[in-house]
Amino acid sequence: MVTVNGVDDRPAPTPDVLPRSRFQGNHEYPLPPTPVLGGIPLGTQVRMAITAIRLGLSGTAWVGLTDSDEVTAELREYGEIYRTNPGVPRFMIPLARPVMPGASGEIVVINSPRMVREAYTQPKGYIDFEAGKDPWLRFGLGMNTPFLLDGESHRTVRRALTPELTQKQVETYRAMSVEVLDRHIDELPLHRKVSMQKFFYRFTQEIVLRVVFGMADPREIDEYRSALNRFVRLGMDSIGRWVTATAIGIVLDNYRRHSDILPPVARAPKVRLDRLIEAKMAQFRAHPSDDCIAGRLMKATAGDPFWTDAVLLDYLRTLLLAGHETSVTAYSFTLDLLLHHPEEAAKVTAEARAATTDRYAQAANNEGLRLRSPIWGLPIIPRRDIVVGGYRVKQGTFLFTMPSALHSDPDAYPEPREFKPERFLDKAPDRFGFMSFSANQHRCPGINFYMIEANIVLHRLFGRLDMRPARSKPERSHLALTAFTRPAHGAKVIVENRRPAQTVPIFKISDADRVRAATMRAPVPEDFPRDASPQVTEPALPSGAPDTVRVCPFAEGNGKG
Repeated sequence: MVTVNGVDDRPAPTPDVLPRSRFQGNHEYPLPPTPVLGGIPLGTQVRMAITAIRLGLSGTAWVGLTDSDEVTAELREYGEIYRTNPGVPRFMIPLARPVMPGASGEIVVINSPRMVREAYTQPKGYIDFEAGKDPWLRFGLGMNTPFLLDGESHRTVRRALTPELTQKQVETYRAMSVEVLDRHIDELPLHRKVSMQKFFYRFTQEIVLRVVFGMADPREIDEYRSALNRFVRLGMDSIGRWVTATAIGIVLDNYRRHSDILPPVARAPKVRLDRLIEAKMAQFRAHPSDDCIAGRLMKATAGDPFWTDAVLLDYLRTLLLAGHETSVTAYSFTLDLLLHHPEEAAKVTAEARAATTDRYAQAANNEGLRLRSPIWGLPIIPRRDIVVGGYRVKQGTFLFTMPSALHSDPDAYPEPREFKPERFLDKAPDRFGFMSFSANQHRCPGINFYMIEANIVLHRLFGRLDMRPARSKPERSHLALTAFTRPAHGAKVIVENRRPAQTVPIFKISDADRVRAATMRAPVPEDFPRDASPQVTEPALPSGAPDTVRVCPFAEGNGKG
């Protein structure tokens, strides 16, 4: 008999049940084992490639004309939880495996804080939080990145990372961040359009390189920044182009494992970046240092068998890449939103020039993340049948949370499409109603770093510059690879006036402000009511929940082909 939430006590699937894929067992559309397309006739592969190319070419144009955040926010009309199938022919389901390894071909979307809470608080071992991010993060960040590890390995890497990203530690970088930011502000041209997205890349990459590797030489910073830019451009191009390129790559690399599906020309930027990171690893082995994250890490883990060169490389690559890409997007969108809301921008300006608090800047940054999350979607895959909202969600389902839809919940956020920083002035974001940093033990460990740096960014920009947006309308959200978003037009502004750095005071955080800021970033209480879904008392199905989830009307196809 199954009770509240329909959770039964059956043992989790064992390797004997699922010999090749963790999720290949009771699926309607079982996926073939690795290699990706092994056993599929060549003619079918060609049909798949042609279809994907058409999707890619049309997708490139569609993405350029579509605000992905607005689209996903509109999907709320289909309810808190629904199944979607965009009419993909059955023969194309294997093509999804490199993007959704282990998935069964079924997709369920959840759109409310209570649904997210149920999904993210399942018993240990029921959910794979990382499989849906593979292989793009595997290619970009490596198989040992904290974003893909699970279990004890995940905890080991997080334990090494957490001390470096505490509020106290991040505060030690404040003076350096202000100095670097002021220098970049001084270089901004006046009275002509300038992309603040590019500005934020330059600033954020320099900060990350200084923090991770302790760099100070401008020539060395430029060399590493160039490598980062090449790699970021590879990973953040239009999703439409990547659909096309990946389809071709899968067919050409038929018998390669999915972590290697990209052709050599696409791997070259990663190889270049890795060689530069390895050079730093060799430097810190020869000359141990406590002056930066990499130096402290290598000194502390010397001789530990877990911390192989491969693990260290993936860890440091993650710090460089994950430490700046989403920050750039968030800075860009928040700045653009403020410039299109003059009253709110004036409040940030007044606060920055008084330099007695950063409360409004923090609220504005949270509101920017709510309206324009840098992450378009957060996928998880159940390892067994689970119940969410009173419905059975089958093992292997691609369970998808879209932050822009979740953040548009009118019960959680009245007037959800309006930019209102005041909603976060005295209220921390709910853990399951605000997913820009994910949730639970897989929440982004860089939240302290981002929020402190983001407040500095708003204070120095609005404190020193008189700006106006170059476009009459706010930026659209452009969907890029791996479910990231970015401004469609580069967040362009026109700087009308610039004040000398020494004339604008720098906010110095007090102990009371520090405690308050920590509470606002990592709330303990939950603001939304717990499960109000139907109470399941009859084990009508093995999972104990109705086998019905509302289907999105625009996608009622059953994948037949």
